[in-house]
Amino acid sequence: MAARSIGALCLLVLFVAQPAFGQSSYPNIDLGQTVSDVVANGDGTFAFDVNLTVTNTGNETLVNLQLQDDLGIFGSGSSIATSDFRVLDGDLTLNPGFDGLGDVNLLNGNDKLLPDEQAKLRFTITFR
Repeated sequence: MAARSIGALCLLVLFVAQPAFGQSSYPNIDLGQTVSDVVANGDGTFAFDVNLTVTNTGNETLVNLQLQDDLGIFGSGSSIATSDFRVLDGDLTLNPGFDGLGDVNLLNGNDKLLPDEQAKLRFTITFR
């Protein structure tokens, strides 16, 4: 298992399938994150979109893929909500309980990512 912090918002957790006997294994993953401009909603709240692109750049299938996003970085006293959570590209299973606070897992944790495979996710964060 490996865990790596990616930027201020996202943590990547992954497991690697065992290589075939005699095969060189180099598990590697790339996670890109972009955020949109913050928009004032006119009701005292603000929102922005988070876009994640995860790519298996190694030669081994990644199993039990998990992305975590701990929105506690906004600090106490902030009101935070997530919405419009969706897979834009790829075959990942979203965690319907993700809220970024009590449940920081973006995925259900049972997904695989084959070598050279890529997946994209998006969700919106609204805060006060």
